[in-house]
Amino acid sequence: MKDVGATFDKSKQSYLPIEAGKYPAHISSVYERELNTKAGKAIVVNMSYDIAEDVKDITQKVYKMDGYEYELNADGNKIPVNDKDGKPVLAACKHLSGKQFRDNGTFLFLEEKSAGKNGRYYSLLQNLGIEIKEDGKLPLIEEEDVVGLPVFITLKSETYVTKDTKDLPEAEQEVRTAWKVDKVDSWADGVKVSKEEMEEDLPF
Repeated sequence: MKDVGATFDKSKQSYLPIEAGKYPAHISSVYERELNTKAGKAIVVNMSYDIAEDVKDITQKVYKMDGYEYELNADGNKIPVNDKDGKPVLAACKHLSGKQFRDNGTFLFLEEKSAGKNGRYYSLLQNLGIEIKEDGKLPLIEEEDVVGLPVFITLKSETYVTKDTKDLPEAEQEVRTAWKVDKVDSWADGVKVSKEEMEEDLPF
């Protein structure tokens, strides 16, 4: 083998993983699908969110890493990196800027018998600033209503069994982890961006 003089210094790794938390973002797309559920007909509204540049002003704790995985102590907990005074080292979350995440969808039940199940959808409309009619009818969220809207999203790590292995014995199943938007809140000081600006930021 040829020696080219390259080395690896574990202490100088700069990789920062995603941490669960609340981040500024803009809604980048909306897509719906109709379902027949035990509670009647419903529409599931899914949205995608692009993390805003303002995320650079948010910090996260730095933990010891082994490549792309956390180093864990004897109790199985992450090991924080501390400075010379013993205080946790913090890093700006600028590595999240521009990353896109999706939610798991919000159900809008269409039949009167299931109206009581629409509380989560109702709250979403309120957090997005979408006006609800005086007759109480809930509007369907569409792209022209929300794309570019500034929001705060709460990211949560979820595990799932892959589609190809879900019918296999548990020991043979493949489990993966994905980051999902668990909650959406209003971002009062955020600035709405146009659909054209959102498309310009796409990585292709």
